[in-house]
Amino acid sequence: MAEKAMFIDTSVCMGCRACQIACKQWWQQGVTETTQTGTYQNPPDLNWQTWSLLRFSETEIDGKFHWFFAKDQCRHCADPMPCALGCKNGAITKNEFGAVVIDQEKCTGEDCELECAQYCPYDIPKPQIGPDGEVYCRVFKCRMCTDRVAAGKVPACASTC
Repeated sequence: MAEKAMFIDTSVCMGCRACQIACKQWWQQGVTETTQTGTYQNPPDLNWQTWSLLRFSETEIDGKFHWFFAKDQCRHCADPMPCALGCKNGAITKNEFGAVVIDQEKCTGEDCELECAQYCPYDIPKPQIGPDGEVYCRVFKCRMCTDRVAAGKVPACASTC
């Protein structure tokens, strides 16, 4: 099977966030409680329950207000995969579609220091946060919807855009 890649044309993005919602719905992810901070950026960052995020950049150019958008998610790096280099448990691999995936059965351990997240130049893998704010040694990120791709479909975020 040939590797896949995702191309996001931000010149046609209108900031609807349908990609964010499609990802959350497909993976049945929880919500992130947020507060208004004076920006339309919501949630403020990727987290263990938000693997796809539309970043808003609000700026003024020549006296006119402009929104610029950027899609943020795992880039599914080619080898070497920095996050995998930081994983002591061998939980991060690349599958036959080119997606960098995390084996949640292996993503645990007493010696884990969340180095996978520290090694990622894009700050993508995010640790699970418990109800009282405790940080678990278990990380999550975009999986490129490998279940959908294996069935000949496109990732959930791309299907709704």
